[in-house]
Amino acid sequence: MRSVALFVLAIVLCALVFLTTLWLNAPINALAWHPESPQQAPQTESLQQIPVLASGKLAGAEDVHPVREADREQWLVYTGMANGEIIRIAKDERIEVLADTGGHPLGLALDTEDRLVIADAERGLLRLDLDTLALETLAPRGGPMQLNFVDDVDIAANGVIYFSDASSGRDMDELQLEILEARPRGRLFAYDPAAAEGERLSLLLDKLYFANGVAVTADQQSVLVNETFRYRVTRYWLDGPKKGESEVFADRLPGFPDGISRGSDGRYWVALFAPRNSALDNAHPYPVLKELMAALPESLQPEAARHGAVLGLNEEGDIIASLQDPSGEHVWEITSVEEADDGTLYLGTLTGDRIGALPAID
Repeated sequence: MRSVALFVLAIVLCALVFLTTLWLNAPINALAWHPESPQQAPQTESLQQIPVLASGKLAGAEDVHPVREADREQWLVYTGMANGEIIRIAKDERIEVLADTGGHPLGLALDTEDRLVIADAERGLLRLDLDTLALETLAPRGGPMQLNFVDDVDIAANGVIYFSDASSGRDMDELQLEILEARPRGRLFAYDPAAAEGERLSLLLDKLYFANGVAVTADQQSVLVNETFRYRVTRYWLDGPKKGESEVFADRLPGFPDGISRGSDGRYWVALFAPRNSALDNAHPYPVLKELMAALPESLQPEAARHGAVLGLNEEGDIIASLQDPSGEHVWEITSVEEADDGTLYLGTLTGDRIGALPAID
């Protein structure tokens, strides 16, 4: 019996040494967080049979934007690719490369002069003249504000550009570590092209939990920004009695909100990259457990489910529509949703090989 007890003790000691070594070499310094249960979404509509564009021809079309009016006779949308290319897709699904950022383009928006403004994770905030195809840098990665991970962009009616810097400390290949660490490193910026040089870039909000999708509200009074790793949307007031203040616009979402855009009838569309992961939510209150998880091979860490989901929010932030492909076979890991003038919803994806094109819905 004594030999058995010594063997068990040796196993326990080895396990403790292994776990301690693992913990001491963890690549993160995690914070505790207690996620609340998700709010209930209304009955879903299916995304499993919707039309798609350029299936098998795309890679990393994270954001998608309907083309400017001058291009609508032949073309449908602009998008960026993981290899740095900015492309447009024709009605016959022909693809034309317009530019190469040399980085990784994520968010897209047309400015008041129909130039394409690009949030590039590796290059910063860029702008493409769609007539001359000249590409310029508005705010480079780094710089006085130490931009690190420029993610999404939207533009107000007065021409001011609002964009997110997802994380000041981690890059695109470290998203799993960012989730587990649960530290607020995201920021929301404004860039005013009309301001004097040196005064164009300003910080509006910091300490956001992975600042992602950006949308100026219909009344131009505020801007919304998704906090992906807090399952919520935050509002920053640009004008009115709450100018300069922020508040939660939509909370306890059922998944990771990525892109957000202004739709019709006062609706805002939110792309969910993936549904919540119960193992991850259960681990969040325990920093040591998350640090141990982060030290494990990525294959042993919680994994995002292959799933397609879009939410519709009203002007109060309530969920009023839920569009789903739970199989994740037709459209999946949706990262952007943009409504065209004819009501078509175009769905981008960071990891898929196509763009969804959902006809107008009620």
